[in-house]
Amino acid sequence: MLGGELSFHFLNVMLMTALVAPLVLWRYRRAVLAGMQSRLGSPLPIAPAHEARPRPRAAAPTSVAAALAWEARLRRRILVAALAALAVPALLLALQYLALAELPVTPVNVVLSAGTTLLMAVPIFAVLTATPFWRALRLGILVACVVGAVLVALSMLQRAWSGKAPTLDQAMNFVEFAKFAAIQLSLPLVLGAILSVRRIRGVAPFVFAGLLVFALAPVLGVRLTQALLGMQWSAGWTLRGGIHGHLDRRDRRLRAKDLRCDLIRGGRKLHFDARTRAVITSGVVAA
Repeated sequence: MLGGELSFHFLNVMLMTALVAPLVLWRYRRAVLAGMQSRLGSPLPIAPAHEARPRPRAAAPTSVAAALAWEARLRRRILVAALAALAVPALLLALQYLALAELPVTPVNVVLSAGTTLLMAVPIFAVLTATPFWRALRLGILVACVVGAVLVALSMLQRAWSGKAPTLDQAMNFVEFAKFAAIQLSLPLVLGAILSVRRIRGVAPFVFAGLLVFALAPVLGVRLTQALLGMQWSAGWTLRGGIHGHLDRRDRRLRAKDLRCDLIRGGRKLHFDARTRAVITSGVVAA
């Protein structure tokens, strides 16, 4: 499947999400208000009163500084966990990208592609910790700078390993990494901007998932049918199990009879060869 085709459908789904999500939210609001204004059923009996339970001894009060320090440690652990969870998939995707693009598998190329994918850990961290937008943006810039610095250092080491002296122009690899990341992450950033709108934040992911399924189902179905028709063992089974498999016998007989007739085009008769006549007679080919 072509990457441009998938990107086209993905972009269309994101635009449709921005249009459909407010409608879904409005319909949900109407349903909730209607449910709140409807009459209730039979009233429930009040539970009998029980004796008050003894309250547990209150814990020692925690200072604000200790709570903030605990929260900071927890945020760092979540960020490290998100980066570690994306490290292996990012490495595999980088190797696949280099193999499909027929590029040399060098440490610099692998880090360039894997580091770009690794930046997606920042929005994951922001969603898990309810981090404000500008704070998440600063964190994303910091992570990108770290990955770019690692890429520059690795390019110098790779040049020294090949027997050549490192040069200052290799610092431009940082700019190349920024360009590559901007191109590769353009669609995810647009999706994140749409899903982060405060009014539709609660329903946008569900709307996006549903629209994505409906958008990709026809594309995947066509690709699967083409793949089955391209193989000898499944071509006949696909044709018999498709539209022609649901035609009744009468329709098949009428269609085969029409095809067996001589076709007149420009005053000349078109005759079928023996193989085509056998196929038409069997009822596999239909008009």
